[in-house]
Amino acid sequence: MNNQPDISKIENVGLMILNNAPSELSFVARLFENLSDRQVNIDMISQAPPHGDVTALAFSFNESDLAKVLEEVAELRKVYDSVSPSVSTGNVKILVNSEQMRYEHGFASRVFRALAEISADIRLITTSEIDISILLPKANAADSLTAIKSAFNK
Repeated sequence: MNNQPDISKIENVGLMILNNAPSELSFVARLFENLSDRQVNIDMISQAPPHGDVTALAFSFNESDLAKVLEEVAELRKVYDSVSPSVSTGNVKILVNSEQMRYEHGFASRVFRALAEISADIRLITTSEIDISILLPKANAADSLTAIKSAFNK
């Protein structure tokens, strides 16, 4: 079987991290409904395990929507004042995709070994059965992309 994944990148990705966010699902629903109403397309979403009634929630978006995301977070903080936002721009998302991930082991280990060997600055990771999405600063993107591709060309 061919174990060569499709490897690509998306530039101009923003990252919002909401620390001390309520761990209740209604908060998450409200956030993403309101961002949808503002016509913001959310991509990667990651939530840390709750610590009591709070958690950390992170999501990525196209940098062109930064003002809309900041406006929404400001509105939410009027109700949830404990939420501590942190935003990062100038990021690139690297996508590793292969149907073989369902059946063969080792894809993730190759990706993360390659990134570890170049000390990549990973900001966010999300996965599915056939995808690994990695968000990192643009300054790390070229080397990271080369490293991942090299890991599958051995």
